[in-house]
Amino acid sequence: HRGPYATAALFDLLAAGAVARVEEVTGPPGRRTYRRTLRLPYGAGLVAVDEAPPGGPWLESRIQLTDLRDLTTAVQRVRRLFDLDADPYAVDEALAADPRLAPLVAARPG
Repeated sequence: HRGPYATAALFDLLAAGAVARVEEVTGPPGRRTYRRTLRLPYGAGLVAVDEAPPGGPWLESRIQLTDLRDLTTAVQRVRRLFDLDADPYAVDEALAADPRLAPLVAARPG
């Protein structure tokens, strides 16, 4: 991902909305792991993503698949879930153009 990235806030959100038997967030803040089952075209999968430390340059992910043909689909789903293709600088610039949002964006970039 490209920084800044609000990893702690995202893991808080994922933990609060975790669907039982489908996804979970475990571990203490700053060292949490998000796990989710995946239904894929060729079988099932399990993804685990570790919370990066504040300012960390990446999120570490492990994917277990029943069929390797699902790798691209699984990676795309993780990228979408964590919004990893977004440009945080462009998002900040667009939101900061609103006078009511500008102070919030300045206080919490990413």
